[in-house]
Amino acid sequence: TCSSVINAWAQSGHRLAADRAEHILHTMLSLHAAGDRQIRPDIVTYNCVLNCLAKAGAADRAQALLDQLLRDGPKPCERTYATVLHGWARSRRPDCGSRAQALLDAVASRPEVQINRRMYNAAIDAWARGGETGAGAAAERLLRRMAALHEEGRGDLRPDRGEPAATAPEHDISHLLVYVAASSSPRPMLL
Repeated sequence: TCSSVINAWAQSGHRLAADRAEHILHTMLSLHAAGDRQIRPDIVTYNCVLNCLAKAGAADRAQALLDQLLRDGPKPCERTYATVLHGWARSRRPDCGSRAQALLDAVASRPEVQINRRMYNAAIDAWARGGETGAGAAAERLLRRMAALHEEGRGDLRPDRGEPAATAPEHDISHLLVYVAASSSPRPMLL
């Protein structure tokens, strides 16, 4: 299937993978518009394209594709949002933390979507990679929000751990990302 070919491009690591994936998607859309009812991209196809874009760090293109999905369908799923959030982190743009935060906040306002740990960690990772002023504090706020939701009964939002908490708390991925964000955030100059 076309989704398998797009996924293969995503896994290839080829420098043109994102371009090829988008080309396949546009070809599928053109064929469908021309009357071929057997060729219709579904959310799996879009997620494969978004994965290619995210791996390439092409966050603007991934965000534009997400905006198109929200406007025209098919309906995005949790994986769709998490992949675009990951794309913002991979972009390493100076504003990637605030862009990921804006997307996470927008997703939080959508009652049909349940924010998950992967989304939170991607947003925290974006703060860590972007280096914006206040990134450490913003990442820590997200971590605290995750922990509070976990305490309220959202067991799926327990801050990530690479190993069981009792045996290796130093491998707590969510906390490590917050530490990286804090250490890479520029400090405001005191005059």
